[in-house]
Amino acid sequence: MGLDFVAIDFETANSSRASACAVGLAVVEGGLVTAQQGWLIRPPASACRFERRNIAIHGITAADCAARGLTWTETARRLEAMTDGRVAVAHNAPFDRSVWAAANAESGIATGTAPFVCTLDLARRAFPHLHRPLPNYKLDTVAMALALPAFHHHDAEDDAVTAAMIVIELARRVGRDDMAQLWPGGPTPPVTSPGRCTGARS
Repeated sequence: MGLDFVAIDFETANSSRASACAVGLAVVEGGLVTAQQGWLIRPPASACRFERRNIAIHGITAADCAARGLTWTETARRLEAMTDGRVAVAHNAPFDRSVWAAANAESGIATGTAPFVCTLDLARRAFPHLHRPLPNYKLDTVAMALALPAFHHHDAEDDAVTAAMIVIELARRVGRDDMAQLWPGGPTPPVTSPGRCTGARS
């Protein structure tokens, strides 16, 4: 299987998981980041309210998405194409997986998400053997502990690239070069409905 995957990060406009307003992706092939991209999204109409709390986190406004955002339908098409046959990776994967599924459901899109694995889970399992326990396992805390390059937290593309680099670096440190070795339980299967997601955004 090797270290082949697509790291994904979503930002949302409000507390609704359907309110995706930005996405970032980083494609990893053979343990190397070979492509990255990100774009703004116009959230589905039923979830398009931008709350001040969310804007304070990521800096994205309704005007930004109206001017430059893609529709969710186009976003879903791109996500499906980029993850075809690949596992998706995210930091706190239940959040990003549920955003994708909820936005699909709100937009009447029947296709499912990619199967997901979680770098938050990987870091929690790996760090007791590599390093003293961390105060938390948020993306920026894990990246700093691994001495990864500085990045703009809550910029979706930067976050996706950093999640990808966490997998690559942890795999190197624990001597694994295969996704199945890092996540022996396998990925969470694709979903076609929002379901119930636990855990806060990290």
